[in-house]
Amino acid sequence: MDFLIDADVIVDFFNGKTELFEFFDNTENKFVSVLTVGELNHMVLKYKAAKSDYDSVIDIANDFCHLLHIINVDERIAVEYGKLRTKYNQLEDLKLWLCATAIIKDMVFITNDKTVEQVKEVVIKRII
Repeated sequence: MDFLIDADVIVDFFNGKTELFEFFDNTENKFVSVLTVGELNHMVLKYKAAKSDYDSVIDIANDFCHLLHIINVDERIAVEYGKLRTKYNQLEDLKLWLCATAIIKDMVFITNDKTVEQVKEVVIKRII
């Protein structure tokens, strides 16, 4: 079974949530979307790092994402996103892109965002 990891779970891991240590011990079947990489960069810049240490923090986050394997968005994911956007238009765009990725790639979506549990087409799992 493969897992698609949301940015909020990675942030929790870096914030020392010990429940996640065992989960990330083996990264063979752990993936992130290229969109998650962008979201992490945004989060670090906006919330986590002063401008003076942005480069070192984002390097760590990006290196971690490369350990997990990065998935690019393709046309099949975009088509699935369009279907989900029509059905679940109240949900955040980024989460729907990630749900579409999990559906097309047949992955379990690991997130702490309870709102995406509305998306019945994808298997959602919360670790903590």
